[in-house]
Amino acid sequence: MKDADRERASRLADHGIPAAVPRTLWRIRNDLVLSGRALDEPLPPAAMAALAKPSAAMLIAHAALATRCSEALRTRGKVDRGDVEACYRMFGTALDLFRRSEAAATLDFDASGRVFGLAFAAGRLHRDLLDLAGRVDEIAPTKVLAAEQS
Repeated sequence: MKDADRERASRLADHGIPAAVPRTLWRIRNDLVLSGRALDEPLPPAAMAALAKPSAAMLIAHAALATRCSEALRTRGKVDRGDVEACYRMFGTALDLFRRSEAAATLDFDASGRVFGLAFAAGRLHRDLLDLAGRVDEIAPTKVLAAEQS
């Protein structure tokens, strides 16, 4: 990020990418580190049973959104959000059900920290990926249809 700022300040590079994009990418990197730390050890079996499928669907949707952001940056287009919101809501619903379950009440401190740390990291990742999509959308040129010009 510092190199990009220096290049921009010295006019060595003008790639048309606002400074908010690298900052958002840095936050996403940190979100991924948090997720990785939460998953250093396998989650408890009860948490895995409740959260594995919705977590996987959410992470796949987030990865697809990141790929579409990259493509939109390259082509200067708008970002299709796909099903990322629906997958995130399904994860939230599964997490709420697990949180209220008897199995969650029996987790030890470390296991509980990993489960809810993962939920926290997933929430931040979701927020920051949507923010990235918004920043990419801002630099896409506005296209006016020929019919509107008439």
